[in-house]
Amino acid sequence: MKQKGTDLLMCTIQGAVLVVLLTAKAESAGADTLEGELGGESRSWHVLRDGQTSTARFSNVAPGVVVYQVQGHAEEKFAIAESVALSFTAMNGRLIGTPEVSYFPENSLFPVYSNQGGGKLTLEHLKSGEDTVVLKGRYQGSLERLEGIGKDASGGDSLTLDLFFDVRLRPGDEQE
Repeated sequence: MKQKGTDLLMCTIQGAVLVVLLTAKAESAGADTLEGELGGESRSWHVLRDGQTSTARFSNVAPGVVVYQVQGHAEEKFAIAESVALSFTAMNGRLIGTPEVSYFPENSLFPVYSNQGGGKLTLEHLKSGEDTVVLKGRYQGSLERLEGIGKDASGGDSLTLDLFFDVRLRPGDEQE
């Protein structure tokens, strides 16, 4: 009888460990992803990390005011070409102003597709820790092509972007 009880206990412990491992794997698999449609084409981007640096970061600029910046790269290495960038500011957890969203089709800063202050940013989850922020949400809007600084958008050359993101942000440069 004692052997059956020990076997049952071991099965229960092994099952609990398996559930914990599967849950951890599922949570980490969803984190640090940017996915969606750009110009009607399914795309995905990677957040890059190297030691304490990351292409997903936040900075406290004033008491209660935080700037969030996320860069997604087409490959798991840094390259400007085909990258996407999202930046916005929140005060006490609420959006202030409009988000800035850009897509860089080439390996240079121009041309760039920019939201020009338009579009809709929805935050589903914003959780702050001491050294990490978890951010989950969606951006939907149109990006207009710009050829350079101070140049107007190229009439008619735009891309629609429907971007889902689930990322962990690290602290950036503090401005306080």
